[in-house]
Amino acid sequence: VEFDYTDAFDTVIFATTDFDDRPSDISTTSLKISDGVSWTLASALFLSEPDCSLIIDVLTSLGSAPVAIAAFPEDETCEGMEISLNGFGSLNTTDYNWNITNGIEEYNSDEGNLITTFDEGVWTISLTVNGSCDSDESEEFTLSVNPPMELEIATLPENCNYEDGEISFTASGGDDGPYNYSIDGGVSFLPSGTFTDLIADTYYYIVKDDSNCELEDSIIVDNEIIFFPTISPDITIDIGASTDLAASGGVSYAWYAGADFLSAAEMISVSPVVTTTYDCFVANDEGCIVELNVTVTVNGGIGIKGYVLENGIHIYPNPSTGIINLQFELEQTQDISIQVVNLLGDEVISQELSSVHDQLIEINLQDLATGIYYLILQSEGEMLTKKLLLID
Repeated sequence: VEFDYTDAFDTVIFATTDFDDRPSDISTTSLKISDGVSWTLASALFLSEPDCSLIIDVLTSLGSAPVAIAAFPEDETCEGMEISLNGFGSLNTTDYNWNITNGIEEYNSDEGNLITTFDEGVWTISLTVNGSCDSDESEEFTLSVNPPMELEIATLPENCNYEDGEISFTASGGDDGPYNYSIDGGVSFLPSGTFTDLIADTYYYIVKDDSNCELEDSIIVDNEIIFFPTISPDITIDIGASTDLAASGGVSYAWYAGADFLSAAEMISVSPVVTTTYDCFVANDEGCIVELNVTVTVNGGIGIKGYVLENGIHIYPNPSTGIINLQFELEQTQDISIQVVNLLGDEVISQELSSVHDQLIEINLQDLATGIYYLILQSEGEMLTKKLLLID
């Protein structure tokens, strides 16, 4: 066997069998040894001892020696935090071995970039790389792992639109503090774990210590209304009759029938000829608004509520950023008119639909300002009014 040494990494193996297992004829294996021994049959070199023809296993290389270069993290963290140990900066190697111990337990990994977590304790870490018949080991790195960080969270809801919501964090563990707190995803941090004057919303928090330990997640501040105005109960009247409707408990009132503004008084008198639902927006002295409604059913009138339309249409999303979908699933084909009006009763959208039965209609309101609008659907003998809310 003759070996070509021009490549950087190779293994040369010569092997023959036990004399007793070998054929009795002359060996077919030859080898060439430098310093005076030319090509010679193995059977001529090894006649009886050792009891085999020849076994040689040689790793040969012309490559450069490997150099272990490890990128370690900060030298302190806490249990549960992911740590990256990167050895890809090493030279002349693709063979990595991380040596990790806390004096009791030992771990090894052949990942070039090892991402892992550590239990609490003090860990010694080094990187060994192999190549070109050689190896190299990095300097030892000591990682101190603190106990895991723990977090208790309490919230208070925003009352109406008063911007009085609250989030309180109580942190422990890690390096035992001090801790820094963020509720805007890490844009800004404060040393206090109490955040006040919050609106109802979803907040993305990060709580961290000074030793590279942190917890992050989201928390919701709800909205709670503790303003409880009242309105007259639903009532049934005969066609042609009138009735008084009253709201109380606020400082201002706004009555609507669908999109039509009726009055700013506490009490109104109405004489509907069809069954009608009246909405009243009641505000207190701090600007909190509650929507109430009352339905006046008219004997002998046509139901303005639109029970067929109500059960045959799905409106989504609501609130919306501008695109409203109307999914019709009507039992019978109908011609339907669509109107969208603002709180002043001004028409902003008008559309006529023919032969509506089972179909999806999209309404684009993206050019309108955010706020409350009313969607009015009319078919033969029916009218359906729905409130829409446009948001950013």
